[in-house]
Amino acid sequence: MRISVLTALALLLGAPAVAADSPTHSPYAGEESREIKALAPDFIKGLKAGAGLGFAKFAELNGYPGPAHLLELETKIPLNTEQTRAIIAIRDEMRSASIALGDQLLNAEAALEAAFRDRAIDQAKLSDLTLQADALRAQLRAAHLGAHIQATALLMPQQIHRYQVLRGYAGNNADGHKGGGHKGGGHAH
Repeated sequence: MRISVLTALALLLGAPAVAADSPTHSPYAGEESREIKALAPDFIKGLKAGAGLGFAKFAELNGYPGPAHLLELETKIPLNTEQTRAIIAIRDEMRSASIALGDQLLNAEAALEAAFRDRAIDQAKLSDLTLQADALRAQLRAAHLGAHIQATALLMPQQIHRYQVLRGYAGNNADGHKGGGHKGGGHAH
């Protein structure tokens, strides 16, 4: 039995030398050829289109319907003509602001990428570039969340509840209220 244990121990001690020679693949492998390496192509496409990209998830999952989803479901909620017109305006304003902010964010991320690629980065520049990118990301998030707040203010509680049912959220709210636990409206995507 002692020989088997010693043999096993010798094999284990030799294993790291073999493992050290094997390549360890990163989950990032293949992404090094991207123009902006840290951003997925779908995320870039979404920024350019003014898409929600999860920026308003807090609103959506807490009973604040989004303009785009409201318009998709307008006949099932139902929305009246005035609500539909106002929600279209909110969606269009949010999308326009989001596209402009998305372009600025892409430029900021490209500048950060270039600084690393060109080896032209230090702590001061890193701080400046990341603060710029994060400020734009925050503005983008606020544009999406704000549209949800504006759209929700136009809705009746039963419309919000119907939206939540149609989206599969009714009965799942964190505040414990079935179908929504707030007074007022929605989510703007």
